[in-house]
Amino acid sequence: MSNGKKGASVNPRLRLSAWVDPTIFMNGRRKDITRPDGTVIPNVFIPDVSRGIDSLFKDDALVDRAVVDGKTVIDDISLLRTFRDDNTANLTLDWDSGILGKDHALQKQFYARVIDHCHRKLGTQCLVGITRTELGPVKGVAPMLARWFKSADKAKDKFPDIDTMANQWVKFVEDNLPAYDGISFDLEGVVGQDKELAVTTANASDFYRGFATRLTKAGVQKRGSTGVLAYDHIVAFASGNLIGEVDGPPMKSSRVLKHATKKDAAASNGKIKEGELLRDATGNFISAHPPLKAAFWEKAQDFSLGKGLPNLIVRTMSYDNFRRNDSQQLLDDWHADLVRFFLTMPDVTFQLGIKTIDGPGQLKRGMDGVIGGVAVSDTVRIAALKKRCTNLLNPNKIGLCLFPQSVQFWKDANETLNANVREAGKTVGMPLQSPLDKVAVGALVKK
Repeated sequence: MSNGKKGASVNPRLRLSAWVDPTIFMNGRRKDITRPDGTVIPNVFIPDVSRGIDSLFKDDALVDRAVVDGKTVIDDISLLRTFRDDNTANLTLDWDSGILGKDHALQKQFYARVIDHCHRKLGTQCLVGITRTELGPVKGVAPMLARWFKSADKAKDKFPDIDTMANQWVKFVEDNLPAYDGISFDLEGVVGQDKELAVTTANASDFYRGFATRLTKAGVQKRGSTGVLAYDHIVAFASGNLIGEVDGPPMKSSRVLKHATKKDAAASNGKIKEGELLRDATGNFISAHPPLKAAFWEKAQDFSLGKGLPNLIVRTMSYDNFRRNDSQQLLDDWHADLVRFFLTMPDVTFQLGIKTIDGPGQLKRGMDGVIGGVAVSDTVRIAALKKRCTNLLNPNKIGLCLFPQSVQFWKDANETLNANVREAGKTVGMPLQSPLDKVAVGALVKK
């Protein structure tokens, strides 16, 4: 799109990331768990903690996927969970007990081992995860973090201000896991009314920018935390999908696009090919139907909050948006429309989030939005992902984040996203999205 050349390779390496479940680094087993009411939770992972960290940690985790022919193919592994707020008005950060329970000593050992494994065996960065995907109200009561985002007066509502909260959270992370490379946020489900949008948007901006500022090289140096190396640490957040105020306000999230007909192609005197996406005089695509309005939290996490902070990465969750019987062309067009909007903000750092599996939405609710389509083989999906990297992401210099871990896709995604710079973690000034300096590269020496 930016240069109009399909499959054209750019020289800078582009960041390839994956949202990864920490259990991939654990030994254990899966079993169905029966609740007291008789309902069953299927396929629950039970970690092997019989001998503590020695039985728990999987020493060969991802070695055959992250490293190909001795070269690292992925730029960072972003853990889906590590820490979590305590859901009190103080919003104090603590360990996420979802996998290892309340054994904080084991949690600290495990996640420190994960980071060291990523650095020393895989040669890739590792972002700790803070995930709250359930920020919507339950029986009319919203979690404290959701209320914080909507609070217009933190003192009156007895909430910490952003400085107090961010300082405590960063200190807790660095006191426990000083070798971390950044924080991956996945905060979902905040709901509200239009009258609450301005305050929520401002708070979301203060939140992400507050963390990103603290995690810059200058911020790290200022704190001088023991064991934390001075380089730009990443703040990445899983966002909704915005395509701009197309066809007039308010902000939109997706739309069906017009393609050139045979008649359009003939009338263009060779400038347009049949099937191509049509554009208006400003270069914008043309809507075939009224666009879908963005949801409250999508709008509140406005992409513009990332301006001027290269270590702050917007990662769109660009999936789960269509019906199962819809054409894959809709997903192709939607991704192109998103990238078109990304390119209007050159001082914001983006990665397109792509889903590679059929989740509950696909299998139970008739949704689509998975690369390659629903109920298809990995071969079909890999081909579709390679096409997306070659024809859309690489030419427009947009990074990629895969969900979930998608380990079988890493090699092919890397080869097509980064045809000219195949190896991650080795070159100062790369990847283009949140580039590494000499200190950051030095932290990734495989042993």
